[in-house]
Amino acid sequence: MTPNRVVVLGANLVVMTHLAWTCRASIGLIRGTSGPGGVRHAVAGYLPVYAGWAALVSFVLPLVFRFS
Repeated sequence: MTPNRVVVLGANLVVMTHLAWTCRASIGLIRGTSGPGGVRHAVAGYLPVYAGWAALVSFVLPLVFRFS
């Protein structure tokens, strides 16, 4: 595993999970089982996950792959 592959794989997993959560919230809105707040929460509530992934890539991966 190279650092680039780890970053891309992780980013793809984060985006795929976010897309699935947003899709589920949108389907609930269309079916009428939830309101627009569910979609808003699905979109904005995932921002800390993106920030966490960015922090992990910026601070942890260089240590793991011994970058100087």
